[in-house]
Amino acid sequence: MRSSLAAIALALAGCGEEAVEAGSLALTRGHEPDPWFVAPTPTRARVDKQLADGEWVALGEPQPPVNRVSLGKGAAGQFVVTGLDDAEVPRVRARSLTLDPAGLAGIRLPLFVSRAGELARPPGELPNDVGESPRVVSVASRHLLIARAAGPSLALDGYDFAAWSPIAPPEPLQCGAASCEPRSLAVSQGSLVLAVGDDWGFWFDPILGDSSPIDPPTGLASFGLVAGGQAIPAPDGTVYLVGATRSDAPTASVLAIAADGTLSHRALTSARQGAAAVWIDGRGLLIVGGGDAAAAGAELLAEGAQAFAPLPQPPDETRGAAAVAWDSTRVLRIGGRSGAAPAPSVELALGCASGCQPKVAGDAAPVIDTAAFGLGAETALVVGRDESGATRVLRWQSGALTPVALREPRNGAIALRAPTGHVAVVGGGPRTVELYVD
Repeated sequence: MRSSLAAIALALAGCGEEAVEAGSLALTRGHEPDPWFVAPTPTRARVDKQLADGEWVALGEPQPPVNRVSLGKGAAGQFVVTGLDDAEVPRVRARSLTLDPAGLAGIRLPLFVSRAGELARPPGELPNDVGESPRVVSVASRHLLIARAAGPSLALDGYDFAAWSPIAPPEPLQCGAASCEPRSLAVSQGSLVLAVGDDWGFWFDPILGDSSPIDPPTGLASFGLVAGGQAIPAPDGTVYLVGATRSDAPTASVLAIAADGTLSHRALTSARQGAAAVWIDGRGLLIVGGGDAAAAGAELLAEGAQAFAPLPQPPDETRGAAAVAWDSTRVLRIGGRSGAAPAPSVELALGCASGCQPKVAGDAAPVIDTAAFGLGAETALVVGRDESGATRVLRWQSGALTPVALREPRNGAIALRAPTGHVAVVGGGPRTVELYVD
């Protein structure tokens, strides 16, 4: 991995030299037909850049089809190419990593372009079959990293969103246990990864190739109490590994990974299994569902707090759902099961002080092991598996669910946010990665 990471590293970092010719992006379509010529076809295009503070800068309106985009000069930002039809509906989209034009003078980088509102496969295939339910994280604001057991070692695969190609697998790492089956991954400081199994944990840096075992912090008897949980990042750089989101066993343990890598333990007020977890700006870490009939329906670790507090929500035994925060007061819980039936999609009002009741919000999503990603304007992409184990992708908007077709059938694929903002679907059979952009 290190050689392929180094190939573009200096360019992405920015060298600050005077540019004779601006860098550029060469659009590539990957495995799908050329999106510019799929009906309904775009009749106009625009190129924009989003700066670090969220401001959008219009860069131009080239005539479609667009094959190459100049980076020009100016501040670093994420470049977005959009093709719109006669009704101004986005039909084609490309999104880059955050790039610094000053460091890319004379350099041409690839940029994946696809149909908006559809899944598409970028160039290349992973060199190995990563199986069902792979452990996948985003590292260094550039890569997807996939970890899997290889006997007493941890094998790594990945995809590079600067080169738009798979990463050559590095040498396997030793985890210090008889079996290196990772159950959870969490990223700290950009590229330092904590891997945990049922009875082990260790740090590794996929860029430097370093690794070292680590002991659980005080209060956490074993990493097995959080193994299988989801990693939820907070704006201050802390990452919370929430054991209660796993589907196989209840737990009250949460592992807090501070921005400097220090580990500490937090405890829920009730043990949960298959709960949904989401960070809510201005409030903190929210855990919903997965409890029993005696537990509050949700609990919150407020920003800066050391302990969770139950919220005045009725008991919620839904398992396998996901949560999306529309704002600081409203959260959508979607997917999962309530008993043997698909759980209703509900909206929780976090400002409610007493007698709270979730409000049915629209279609029920018939999936478990659900992941959900906000797309803006109370729209979300929902990914999970149905009763047969097949991966399903659904788009939620205004209470209605619309299926989104996978390019290849998958069973037990994993979804996560890619460094470019795409939603990535990985594993479950095919070696390709599938990406969604609205």
